[in-house]
Amino acid sequence: MARYQIPPDPREDDPTAPHAHRVAGGASRSSPPWLWIGLGAIVTVLAIAVAVLWARLLLGPKPLEMKPSPTAVLRTAVPTPVPHEPAATETPLLVTLEPGPTTVPTSTQEPTPRPAGVIAIGVRVVVAETAGAGVSLRAGPGTDYARLGVGSDGDVMQVLGGPEEGSGFTWWFVRAPDGTEAWVAEDFLTPPE
Repeated sequence: MARYQIPPDPREDDPTAPHAHRVAGGASRSSPPWLWIGLGAIVTVLAIAVAVLWARLLLGPKPLEMKPSPTAVLRTAVPTPVPHEPAATETPLLVTLEPGPTTVPTSTQEPTPRPAGVIAIGVRVVVAETAGAGVSLRAGPGTDYARLGVGSDGDVMQVLGGPEEGSGFTWWFVRAPDGTEAWVAEDFLTPPE
């Protein structure tokens, strides 16, 4: 018959177990509890995350400062009379110039009729042959000037000035349907019929 054996006490380390440690005096000590190791790892990860967030806050990029863009101001000189010495019989002429509002001279003449099919100042033109890509509205007569917008096929524009040569194209100064005034390459404008 089999003999009953008392099972070993689980509170005591088995001296034959690989994780048991022997200390002086023959007593064994167990490894640190996994709960404390896990809590230590979680606290360490949280501390690193807080340090990274704090560093990003302190060392992050500074917000962009918006500076007002310069505005072009057209100044015109007021003509100054040239002094001259009056002749003995001549009485001096006193000229007084009063500054007034500066205006751009406009023509009061009616535009002369142009032959059909010719682009000229005062004529309405239509954007065409852009293959759906539209035509660039430029700040000056050339492809190196800034693009102010895009005119679509079929847009009707009023020619205000030109022609000017630049970047291998002939350019016309036009007013787009939205009121933008810009330069457009003649290759993409259809003259009136």
